[in-house]
Amino acid sequence: MARARPVRTTRPERFATDISGWLVFLWIVATFGSFRTRDVDALVGQNAIDAQVAFQIGSWVALAAIAALLVLRRRTVWWVFDGGPLFWYAGFMVFAALSVVYSISPAFSAFYVFQIAVFVMLLASVGLSAKRLLYWISAYAALNWILVALGETGLTFGMDWIVGAEEMYIRYGGSPGEIWRLSTAIGHPSQLSVVAAMGAVAAFANDPDDRTPWGWLLFGFLFVTVLATVSRTAIAGMALGLVIVMILQRRTHILVLAGSVAALSVIFVPAAVDDAMEYFLRGQSVDAFASLTGRSSIYEIALERAQASWWGEGFRSLRADPLIGRYWGEGVVHAHNLFLQAMIETGVLGAIMATLCVFSLLYWSVRLAFPGKRLRAHARVAPIGICGPILAFSALDSGFVVNLGPFVAAFIAQLMVVRKQVHETRLLGRPIVQDSPDAQGYRPSTGL
Repeated sequence: MARARPVRTTRPERFATDISGWLVFLWIVATFGSFRTRDVDALVGQNAIDAQVAFQIGSWVALAAIAALLVLRRRTVWWVFDGGPLFWYAGFMVFAALSVVYSISPAFSAFYVFQIAVFVMLLASVGLSAKRLLYWISAYAALNWILVALGETGLTFGMDWIVGAEEMYIRYGGSPGEIWRLSTAIGHPSQLSVVAAMGAVAAFANDPDDRTPWGWLLFGFLFVTVLATVSRTAIAGMALGLVIVMILQRRTHILVLAGSVAALSVIFVPAAVDDAMEYFLRGQSVDAFASLTGRSSIYEIALERAQASWWGEGFRSLRADPLIGRYWGEGVVHAHNLFLQAMIETGVLGAIMATLCVFSLLYWSVRLAFPGKRLRAHARVAPIGICGPILAFSALDSGFVVNLGPFVAAFIAQLMVVRKQVHETRLLGRPIVQDSPDAQGYRPSTGL
């Protein structure tokens, strides 16, 4: 019998540190950017293919070629699709792909499905870990701060898309009367905030025995980034995630200390309450805040639209046919709720798959936090903590039923991290043979 070919393995964090990994990371982030100054109406006009759209299409065709090469070279770890939340997410994307046939905007639907499929295959081929994902989230947040600093200081290098945060937020549809919010061409406040919140919870959930000053600095940086976006959804999700982590890691003294500081501030510094209310209102009226920034009326329209078709209108079709008429040059192009969004775009079956994906993520995250006798208690609490920002964004924003962007990319990566950690947990107590499939699954090849 011929000797089995050794499994090629590499150092687990290689792709996070070598130049090829960072170049691909920057390339993908660049495709998320909005480098135009025209409004969304132009996207469905006769001149829809401008320089930005051409760059995005060309980039993802090239990235698809790289993904195909990795698959042909047998670098893809297929077991990540074998059960778990990524399995159900793949099922959701199948219905998204089928919706191209009847979509009211088939070109949009087809490209966005293609884009996500390529990204999933890239991630399944390069190897992924929780630490690597945290590196990428931190780098993404740092890029946004660099762009804001350049815009605020006027160092634009002649590029119209490098502007101050306030001007960029107005371009995104914000009001000039609202509070200053961190936003750039590659980071809409709602997207940047929830991604940073996921990273902040992950940094905070590090094992106490492994925590270093650098880890606290990273947590502080991501925490401040979330606050600077003034995203109430992300702040609520981050707070939920941090509370879960503190309870599971028995660090409730931090929770008690934070609550005590807040209570004393209310008693002895009454102005702090007014400042906090001004911060959370973001320059809006109390009525607007009470209506969840207009979400109540959006939900009514979205529910009527969802009930109009059992099959949906096509994945990302709301880009061409918004829920509410256009204003500020744009329109309400998503239902601000993952399940309503899935119903409208992919129908009942797609919404079921999206729901199962969320429940599967919660189930396996809880199992990782309470793995039983094979791991010490609460060894991996980060996944269940990260579910806080994900659930908040799914309930009050579009969740993952959108085209590939910062949040969807981080969400897919988190699904793979959870699946990998479940796989590793199941391997404990069993010897790993170097040439076995288990060895390949435990340490996937990471080189491009």
